[in-house]
Amino acid sequence: MITKCRFGYGHGLSVGSYTSGGLRHLNVNNCSFEGTTCGIRIKSSRGRGGLIEDLNYADITMNNVRAPFYISAYYPHEPSDPANDVPPTNSTNHLPIYRNMTFKNIKATAADEALKIWGLPESLIQNLQFENIIVNAKKGGIVSNVRDALFLHCSFVIFSGDSVKTFRSEVKGL
Repeated sequence: MITKCRFGYGHGLSVGSYTSGGLRHLNVNNCSFEGTTCGIRIKSSRGRGGLIEDLNYADITMNNVRAPFYISAYYPHEPSDPANDVPPTNSTNHLPIYRNMTFKNIKATAADEALKIWGLPESLIQNLQFENIIVNAKKGGIVSNVRDALFLHCSFVIFSGDSVKTFRSEVKGL
C-alpha cells in the first residue's frame, strides 16, 4: 500500500517499464502530486511486459501535472496514430497484460493532457473503472485498445481541441 505521499518534481508514481515479474494488488490512497510529469503512470512494451492487475487508486489530488493518467504498453513512445500499429508476427513473449484497475475520487487541475491509455492490439487493457474523476486539461486524450472501460460521474474539462478520443475500445460513460 502507498498512502499519504506527496509527489513533486519528477515522473509521478510509475509502475514499469520492465514488468515481466508482474504486479498485483497495489493500493494507492490519499496522495498528492504537484508539478510532476505524470500522476498515475503504468508503462511497459512488447518484450518487457508481464501481468499487472488489481490496482486501486483513490482520494488523489493533482495540480500542474502533464498527464494525470498515463497507461501505456508502448513505452517509451506511442505511435502517432493507433491505426499505424501492426502487431508483430514473431514472438508474443512478455507482452504487457493490464487488467482490473480502479481510479476513484481523483481531481486534477492545470493538466496538459487529460489521459493517455494505450493498450496493444494483441493485448487489450481490460476492466478499467473511473469513478468521481475531475480533470481540467489543456487538451483531451486517448483511450486505445481497451476492453470494458467504465467512467462513472467523471468530468473532463478540455480547453482546446477534442475531448477524449477512443480507438478500438469498449468505453461506457465517457
